[in-house]
Amino acid sequence: MPVVAGRVQRGDIVRDHDLEYVSLPQSKIGRTVLLDRERIVGRQARRVLSPGKPVRASDIRPPVIVEKGTLGTILVQTSRMKITARGKALDDGAQGETVRVLNIRSRQTVEGTVAGRNRVSLSRARN
Repeated sequence: MPVVAGRVQRGDIVRDHDLEYVSLPQSKIGRTVLLDRERIVGRQARRVLSPGKPVRASDIRPPVIVEKGTLGTILVQTSRMKITARGKALDDGAQGETVRVLNIRSRQTVEGTVAGRNRVSLSRARN
């Protein structure tokens, strides 16, 4: 099974060279341990990952591409128009996740789906 070869810091992306294979008794493998290297590589560590330890599903996440506190673009698009506005992220978010964003101009908070690096596609306004 794949385990972390060396210490991986919180927020780091797990790379192929960060993992090695070891044999562990079935009793040491929990239900949430990831057994496929492909489900680990390219993900972001939620916490410090220690050498020789199996990686659990809760230890990693898709990479954050919208970081809390950063400025980005809010996008509203229909078949007939496209509107953009500047916004400040109120949450961290990975591709496809829902985050809250403060519209800088109107000072309204909106919720949207992460659509790219510092880009959020508007889903609905919060009242």
